[in-house]
Parts: sequence; structure tokens; C-alpha cells
Amino acid sequence: MDYSPGLFNPPILHPAFLHCPRVFGTSAPNDGQAGEILADPYYPSVAQTLKDMSTWTELIGHAQLRSFVDDDGHFWLEQNAAKKTKWAKLARDGHDVAWEFAGRGGSYTGRILIDVELYTPSEATKKFLKREG
Repeated sequence: MDYSPGLFNPPILHPAFLHCPRVFGTSAPNDGQAGEILADPYYPSVAQTLKDMSTWTELIGHAQLRSFVDDDGHFWLEQNAAKKTKWAKLARDGHDVAWEFAGRGGSYTGRILIDVELYTPSEATKKFLKREG
């Protein structure tokens, strides 16, 4: 197989995947598309991003909540939709909701991620939660 320098770093793949049609079709690409191919749901760790919770693969606890550690070491934890809170209801209604902590086991930082945007709880309340009464 021919690998163009700078476009693809073959050592990141186990050799068994180099001949896998699901990964490369009939052969490994030499046109710079390897990153795009690998950034699909079968290889989410290649392209995990904070704002795309669908790429988060680490599951925590008995509720199997998704989590993510960003480049600054902050730990993000998905809202448990089974809880009886206004934020859980928002998650049950189809929104991606996650909370930021200073690190694993760290304190809450005061930021919340909802549908790819970062908010303070006050901002999120104003935008997503209707006043009752």
C-alpha cells in the first residue's frame, strides 16, 4: 500500500484494519480521507470533541452516563435523564445536557453544556426552562 507522507499516520491503526473494507473500502486512502473515515461512530476516540456528546465513549456508573475529559483536564458528565430534576426533564426531552467539574472527583465549575453550547445555569434556565406559575 502507498501512504503519502503527512496525510495518514499508519501506526495509529492495528495492521488488521488496513485491509478492512469498512475502514478503507478496498485499500487504504492516500488522499487525506483517513481522518474523515476514522471519525465515524466506529472509531469515536479519534475525533472526540467536547461539544459533540455523540463522540463521548467513556461510560460512568450504573446509569452508564457518558463522560469526557477536555484538554484542560475538566471532567464533563452527562445529565442522568432518569432523575427527577428540571435538567433531567430537559435531557428526556431530547437535549444533550452535561455538567463540568474541575476534574474527576472535582467540584462543579458552574458551567453546563446543552446542545453544543456552554452556559451558566442561570443562562440555561432563562433559555430552556419556562417559568412555572
